[in-house]
Amino acid sequence: LLNTWSFCVFSPRSVSLDKCRDCTVVLGPVETSVHIHSCQNLRVMCVSGRIAIGVSSRCTIHTLTPTRPLLLPGNTDITLGPFHTFYPSLEDHMGSVGLAVVPNAWDRPLLVGTEGLYNPSLNSSSNPAPLCYRLLPPAEFNTVVVPFEMEGDTCEVPGGLPPLYQAAVEEKEKRIQNWQKTVLETPLNK
Repeated sequence: LLNTWSFCVFSPRSVSLDKCRDCTVVLGPVETSVHIHSCQNLRVMCVSGRIAIGVSSRCTIHTLTPTRPLLLPGNTDITLGPFHTFYPSLEDHMGSVGLAVVPNAWDRPLLVGTEGLYNPSLNSSSNPAPLCYRLLPPAEFNTVVVPFEMEGDTCEVPGGLPPLYQAAVEEKEKRIQNWQKTVLETPLNK
């Protein structure tokens, strides 16, 4: 994929994203795993049994996963954030592949080097740099709307947002409402 927005709102068994550039991908619940390899400037939103990222840079992953995301060797500038979108049949799709909202380990990645799990007490070139990733700061957080109408009962992010991210969304909504109020109340003359 190159320079695209892709919405795959069904329940695949697994997904592999390879050599994607400047893309946004919204996936329905993925039963087993999402594997991201050799991607740049990729943004992914997914519910998945497992997610693994390798040899990728400047990628932002918003996920809901019961397992810790695997950060494989060769990554730079990976951002992890909470899953933050929904579509009407999302919870039905999650149930059909056996995924629930808890546990959710999106913010506790495992860093894997060429010699196994990263150990901060070892200063070895075979271990990935612990700074190859960051957690998305709540101030940079925005939700995404899936632009399709379909049957289903899901009307919010399954499980809700983590409290700090929910507070950031509410603060942004408040600022928008205040701005709209100011515009309505301001006399505009020629």
